[in-house]
Amino acid sequence: MANRALAAGVGANTCTYTLHSPRCSALVHCASGGSLLSCLLREQRGCGTRDTFLGTEPGADRVFRGSFRVLRGDSFSPPLADPSTSQFRERARNYRERLNVLFRRSPVRTGFVGTEVLALDGVEGEDLVVHFNLRFDPYYGADVRVPDLLRIMHTVTINATAAPILDGLQVDPASLLFREEGDATGGTPGPRSSTTPATTTTTEPPPPRRCAPVELDYCRRGLPYNATSYPNVLGHKDYAALREDVIAFRELVDAECYRLAFEFVCQALQPECVPRPAVMRGPQALQAKQAPVEDLMVPPCRSFCRDFMAGCGSRVPQRFREALQCSRFPEYSGPGSCADRPGAADVTEAAPSTPSASSSSSSTTSGSTAGGRPGNATGAACVAALRAGALAGRVCDGVPDCADLADEADCGYCPRGGLHCGLGGGRPHCVHHHQRCDAKHDCPGGSDEKHCLSVAPRLSALSTTRHISAARYHAEGYVVFNEKGETGKVCTENLNSTVPAPNRDQTLNTIATSLCAALSYQKVDSVRVQLDDERTERYVLMEDPTAAEITFVPAPCPRREVLYVSCSQIECGVRASATASGGAPPRLAAPGDWPWHAALLKDGAHVCDATLLSAQWLLTTSSCFQGQGQGQGSEAAGGEWVARVGAVRLWSRSPWQQERVLQVHGRLESPAEGSSLALVRLAEPLALSDAVRPICLPDAAAPQPGAACSALGWARGAAAGEALRRVDVRVAAKERCENVTITPVNALCAAPVVEDCEAEELAGSPLVCQSGPGRSWTLAGVSSWRVACGKTPSAERPRVYDKVSANLEWIRRTMREAGDEPPAARSS
Repeated sequence: MANRALAAGVGANTCTYTLHSPRCSALVHCASGGSLLSCLLREQRGCGTRDTFLGTEPGADRVFRGSFRVLRGDSFSPPLADPSTSQFRERARNYRERLNVLFRRSPVRTGFVGTEVLALDGVEGEDLVVHFNLRFDPYYGADVRVPDLLRIMHTVTINATAAPILDGLQVDPASLLFREEGDATGGTPGPRSSTTPATTTTTEPPPPRRCAPVELDYCRRGLPYNATSYPNVLGHKDYAALREDVIAFRELVDAECYRLAFEFVCQALQPECVPRPAVMRGPQALQAKQAPVEDLMVPPCRSFCRDFMAGCGSRVPQRFREALQCSRFPEYSGPGSCADRPGAADVTEAAPSTPSASSSSSSTTSGSTAGGRPGNATGAACVAALRAGALAGRVCDGVPDCADLADEADCGYCPRGGLHCGLGGGRPHCVHHHQRCDAKHDCPGGSDEKHCLSVAPRLSALSTTRHISAARYHAEGYVVFNEKGETGKVCTENLNSTVPAPNRDQTLNTIATSLCAALSYQKVDSVRVQLDDERTERYVLMEDPTAAEITFVPAPCPRREVLYVSCSQIECGVRASATASGGAPPRLAAPGDWPWHAALLKDGAHVCDATLLSAQWLLTTSSCFQGQGQGQGSEAAGGEWVARVGAVRLWSRSPWQQERVLQVHGRLESPAEGSSLALVRLAEPLALSDAVRPICLPDAAAPQPGAACSALGWARGAAAGEALRRVDVRVAAKERCENVTITPVNALCAAPVVEDCEAEELAGSPLVCQSGPGRSWTLAGVSSWRVACGKTPSAERPRVYDKVSANLEWIRRTMREAGDEPPAARSS
């Protein structure tokens, strides 16, 4: 495929894009002059930016309820009707794994999250009916429809050789059934299993989510809004169903098990609802086969749920505990993402105003606003918490420490309503919305001119406000443009008249290849013309898609035929905040410096670290879990294990930070001799962004002695507030470590260039190396234990790491068997 250079050409009411080599291009800016739109792809290799442009994206999983009947190869028996039996668990796991593999290899794999087997029904000794849920990311899976799922399942049921996933099973194609659930997080119960022969029990699908007036008198006066959602957080479909359970929850409040029980109960029973207009109406909606557009529920925040369940969990009626699993509740990421606890405004909780270094290994309890540690507080409460302790210097320092950016709003460098650039050029900066994609680099590193031509499942996914988070990557979606903060789509209705039929596929593939490469994806999965199923006000046409320089002209798009692209294989080891030299970042980490670094917390305490290999896999050390009980990755007796990614300050709550529950019980340990590496899978995939992206695996050869690398630790103490810190090290001869400690056969030895006692390296912390300026970062080693610090030269102690290169085959095989691709470096 020929590479085409794309230079910005500016003419009246036109815009010109230059398509660079797929290997070297990146989106830089989309500009406008008057009514003129000019968007440019410009070479980015070796000229990265420290700026991180920010935007807000609330959302919850989309859930599709499905079922099918197995005619041969399996049959129903009464124990399968009881989810507590070992027979059910084993059989459910079997079907779950089959379905996971099927959909992770399907065209909808980009947005696929996972499968839940809900129930097994049927006639004893005869057909078996499997009921299950398929979960999809709300953005990556925004385009998934019921016909897509039916088509995938139908293909494997009628052609077993095409899908060994169903090997040995015969599924009745006529029995396939899918419907989208109206509530992805409300805990709507699945189909009840039946022990009655020849009876298959199902539930009616919940109605589409709709806003309704707050009618519950018990809560009405205590809520700051007038519209609530049905279904609600607990799954009540209407006010009549809700009234039947009010007494049980009033008893919880009367028990005084939690000081904010009333506020939480009312926000669960009558959550705030935000009405959303229909995307399309009339004949166009019918033509697009548009699914109903549901209103948006604003549930309580995860930290608020945890505080409530810590005090009242044992009193909650059993039938509601599934819906109140706090790990399913959203984290606060700005207004409208969730309902924060009202007590967040109180910064006088019983906790020391200045945490000691000895206690700093544990992070704050969720929602805590102890002096100087804002936890999940927002707005003025968060700023007050910072000012109350030793972290007052973080207010207006350019790095957001509050989830809603309150500490960086109304600062001297940032006008009210401005968009935060990041730390470009070492100084904080903000721009106005209309400066976004205007052909001028207003941010110090030009981040305001990045991603002006991109892909997104919805235009709403690109919305930005003053309360912002790191730009999220969308691997699939409509091709969209941004001009002075205004967005639109690329119309293809002139394609038939401008490109001969034999050349159309090649032309679209060329455009898609350059676009995916610019967004740091290495592969084009698909490119197609698709009907626009949302209301879009602005479109542009490609005057001549085959030209060396493609000119885009603003135009109507009456048939709403637009360009849709799917990319895959995101480049690993790339820092969105890379400096122009491409070398190591400053010692104290800024957002985006180390986007693959994760902190592992058990019940809120920072125990060890890990490194991100993909959106759902972490590499750490098995010693992290020794003596920690049998955690199940959920709120069970073993405690809850959580990975926190995208954070560079653990005592703060940044807007780009993400948390996911670990499947600790299913961790896999290395079979290599003397290695303690462990692969841990996240219960749900992360949303990749400028602040969260994977590192590369190394080549088969380990770095040679003398190679310059970086270790990552945490600066402790009140002034540092557990901030991520880089330590310069050099790979050393193995004999140097053997002189001071027992060194396993697959160990890698490294020594600090200068002993740094301000950073504490925990078990699981990484040794990362870069083969040269501008090259990808790779994970060379993983620490098995905390790294000690020698405060005098004679006490200097080399560091011993587990060699990752000795485990490559095991890592790649494990990830592929789970349906995930190992991280891929940019092709040379």
